[in-house]
Amino acid sequence: MELKPLTIEDQEVLTPYIDKRSIPNCEYCFATLYLWNKRYNIRYAKFEHYILLIEEFEGKTYAIMPLCEESYFKEATETLIEYFHSLSLPVEILVTDKVYKNFIEENYKDQFEITTDRNQYDYLYDAEALRTLKGKKLSKKRNHLNSFKKEYEGRWRYEEIYSDKNREICEFVNGWADDKDEDAGMLADELIGVCKAIEQMEKLDVKVGAIYIDDELKAVTIGSLMNHNKEAVIHIEKADPEVRGLYQAINQEFLIHAYPDVELVNREDDLGLEGLRKSKLSYYPIDLIKKYNILEKDNNS
Repeated sequence: MELKPLTIEDQEVLTPYIDKRSIPNCEYCFATLYLWNKRYNIRYAKFEHYILLIEEFEGKTYAIMPLCEESYFKEATETLIEYFHSLSLPVEILVTDKVYKNFIEENYKDQFEITTDRNQYDYLYDAEALRTLKGKKLSKKRNHLNSFKKEYEGRWRYEEIYSDKNREICEFVNGWADDKDEDAGMLADELIGVCKAIEQMEKLDVKVGAIYIDDELKAVTIGSLMNHNKEAVIHIEKADPEVRGLYQAINQEFLIHAYPDVELVNREDDLGLEGLRKSKLSYYPIDLIKKYNILEKDNNS
């Protein structure tokens, strides 16, 4: 199986295969793959009816779900099995959806173990609720937002960002990362992805929004469309944590201006980070999208 490194030009190759099914997971969006390409060394192999994606992380080789119609699951999975066995590796297929998980259970139940990881679940929201912040549940968010607008009245603006602002955005994200105690390697790879995405944003079809206060960049977010353009997925959202209500403002403004018509918003997973989980839950998601990890059993034990 010949693997090709993922590049921006491959968007035209992969997207038609991604769109062969309605997949709710944020990983099955070309912008997500491109943003995290550096971290996971993503490569792919194209066949007539399916595409296989192979990734590497911390010395481990694994696949994500085949991109194809359900009728080709069997053919694609057999090719994956053959590939992993040619490397003398157990088959590992991560972050699959329920449809593919069910296929594995029905056809390979004795060969694979299936697990889930709460840290991988995507948060799905009603887009209009995030645009308006109406209702009792979101009253605290609304109060933070109103406080921001009152304190910075006449001093802040929302701006749609284009590739000419690449350097400014990268410097802001880099500065934001300097203040965090999170995985330094992940933040460095995220920065590379952000800079690449903005540099190629016209080709990648992502949208970028920012908030300035007194002409100083204070918040930035990056999103794209996924799942047959029915959903917006928020890939990146960074803001000055010292400015009360700024996260609520960039969240609301971006959806109002960049994605006024989408009905659903996928804000990706929480990586198991307690603060991030608390924040995502505080917006009251309408669903948590479960993902399934499929690992070949050791039948010799």
